[in-house]
Order: sequence, then C-alpha cells, then structure tokens
Amino acid sequence: MSNETNFCPNCGTALPAGSSFCPNCGYQLAQAVASEPAPATPTEPTQAADTGATPQRQALATGTLASRNYFSWWWESFKHPLSPVENANHWFGVLTVFLEVLLNTIILSMFMQHAVNVALRVLGSDGNAINGGSLMTAVRMDFFICVFALYALVVGAAYGFRRLINAHQPLNFFEFTNHFFGATSSILAINLVAFLVAAILVINAATITDLGSLAAHYAILATSIFVPSIAVLVFGYYLTIIRDVTHPRLDPLYTWILASCVLVVIIIIVILLVALFTEAPLRSLGDAIDTYSGY
Repeated sequence: MSNETNFCPNCGTALPAGSSFCPNCGYQLAQAVASEPAPATPTEPTQAADTGATPQRQALATGTLASRNYFSWWWESFKHPLSPVENANHWFGVLTVFLEVLLNTIILSMFMQHAVNVALRVLGSDGNAINGGSLMTAVRMDFFICVFALYALVVGAAYGFRRLINAHQPLNFFEFTNHFFGATSSILAINLVAFLVAAILVINAATITDLGSLAAHYAILATSIFVPSIAVLVFGYYLTIIRDVTHPRLDPLYTWILASCVLVVIIIIVILLVALFTEAPLRSLGDAIDTYSGY
C-alpha cells in the first residue's frame, strides 16, 4: 500500500506518499478524503431491497388473483370483510347475489316439497300429482323474485345514501356492489351450511306425524337459517354507506336514521310482494292438498 501512487483529484498530478497538499495546484488532500462519502456495502442494500420486495410481490400476486378469480375474491372478502378487494371484476357482486338467492330458493324448495309430502302422508294421501306440478314451480319462482328484489332494493338504497353523503364518490355502482357483497360474503357461507343442515333436518323430519309439529319444525328451521343472513345483510347495508367517508355531507347520526327508515320501507315492500306473489299459489296448493287427501 505504501508504494501505491496517488493522484491529485483536482489536477491529476502524481503525489508523493504521505502528501497533504498537491505540489502543483495546492489542493488540500486531507479535506478531499474527509468529504468523500464512505463506500456502501453492496450486500446490505440488496438484502434490504429483497426483504421488502418479497411481501410486496406476494401482496400484488394475491390482489391480482383475487381481482380476477371469483373464488379467490370471495375467500379474501370472507377473511377480511372490512377490507374490500380493489379492481375486482365488476360482475363478482352480481354473481354473488345470484348464488345467494338461488341457494335460498333451493332451501325453501326443499322445505316446501318435504312439507307437502309429510302433510299428504299425515292426511293419508299420495302427493305424486303435486310433487312435480306447476304450483310448486310458481311458488319457487315467486320466492326467487321476492328475495332478489330485497337484495336489489337494499343495495340500491345503500348506494344512494353513499352518493348522498360522500361529495367525492370514486365508486361506480358495480364497484360498490363488489364492496357490499364482499362485506357480506359470509351470507354465502351461511347459505352453504344451511343447505347441508336443511338436507339433514328434512330427512329427520320424516318421523313427524301431525301438522302442528310439522309447522313448528319448519318455523324454527327457517328462522335459524334466514335470520343470520338478514342480520349480515343489514350489517353490510350500514357499513358500506359510511365506510371510508372522511368528510360526509350529512352527519353520520342523521345518515343512520334516514337509512334505517328506508330499510323499514324496503322490508314492508318486500313483505307486500311476498303476500302478492304467493297468496294465489299457496291457496291453490292448499286446495290441492285437501283434494288429494279426500277433504
């Protein structure tokens, strides 16, 4: 190291060993050495960059998969209902509505079909003429329409309030629908479990021998299945209205009051629709049961 030739950083003149000043231009070499930054260790920044980049790449990959694949989107929403998946396919929310309403209709159909069979068995008649008839199909379709109307009215009202209180609304309706059904993704899980439970309980209900026990059995069963779903739906209704709204146009308290009033009106409308659509088919179904039972 002592034989190594140094050069002046100012003029490039060869310097004698141990020089503090350049003999040619007088440049102060000690100042240049002190002001020169220490060389960085090449391995440390690389390791830090790799350490921070790996979770970022993983998060990006997870977000991309959840935004493109429905089941990944649903699973991420189920695990984190308060954190919506951004940039997801706009039809994921609509598909969730269809699946939830379809499962509700299938569960109700299982109840009705078995209830008719048990009623006819108790009354001493064969229900084959009713099992595949148009009456059951009409009731199923009417129920599907009513439940779908409930979802549409609730989501539409929530979106309307969201636009009302948020002066800078970044979401269009389909994005809002994704956020809404992401927050209420547990409804689909409840319906899937309810479908399995309903199948088991319907089989066990074959031992029922009187119509009073039959009515009580299905009332308890329907309440235990549909009440949790409605509770989650109402939770999502309130949550998506006020979530991430930093400067609302309307005070949150008044927003909750108005949203609650609108929700009560929606429930009344759906009840009226159910009564309107199902009155005639159910009356005809009851007449058919009386006819085939000999009453």
